[in-house]
Amino acid sequence: MNDKQKVFCIGMNKSGTTSLQTLLSDHGYTIGNQLEGEMLLKNFENMENGTIKAYFSKCDAHQDVPCSIPNFYKRLDHIFPNSKFILTIRDNPEIWYNSLISFHTKIFSSTDSLPTFSDLMNSTYCYKGWIVDCMKVIFNYPTIPLYDKTEYIATYSNHTKAVKEYFLSKPKQLLILNLSEKNGVENISNFLGIKLLKNYKMPWLNRGIDVKI
Repeated sequence: MNDKQKVFCIGMNKSGTTSLQTLLSDHGYTIGNQLEGEMLLKNFENMENGTIKAYFSKCDAHQDVPCSIPNFYKRLDHIFPNSKFILTIRDNPEIWYNSLISFHTKIFSSTDSLPTFSDLMNSTYCYKGWIVDCMKVIFNYPTIPLYDKTEYIATYSNHTKAVKEYFLSKPKQLLILNLSEKNGVENISNFLGIKLLKNYKMPWLNRGIDVKI
């Protein structure tokens, strides 16, 4: 690992986190092993700070689960003070929701419709039923039905609002980033204090539907 300031990408999945990861990697940041991080999901609420520190200390930058779990950024900020946090967002919550359900339908469903509980339980990503555990932790399943549009959009919106409020007193630690807007690359460069590769353009990975979580 090099001596770059630690960066946590705390946008919810399907908000451009993979594209941001690629930009950071292209500019010399070591990226945390995503599968290893996702395997922490089931017990993240009970994880000791030492366990969290051991995993996140290995690399410069991390994204997606568990970084994208609402409120987890508070623990990361406590364990790694003065780190940088990037909140990726979409043009509006409905675009994010449509991207999420399109992705889940493509990856997890046995039909052309939204995945059922059985579909999710039979998925072997990480381990069998991992995605159900993910829905429990992030979207409060089964209290909230799977893919309830109103509730999922509320979760996304509340996460965005809570992050903004948390960092009000330390604005230099947070960048809110919409990858579809102009100057996104320059904003990241200024926020992190890095020099961009010549003629570098924002990578558009996992745009629409892809096979990656």
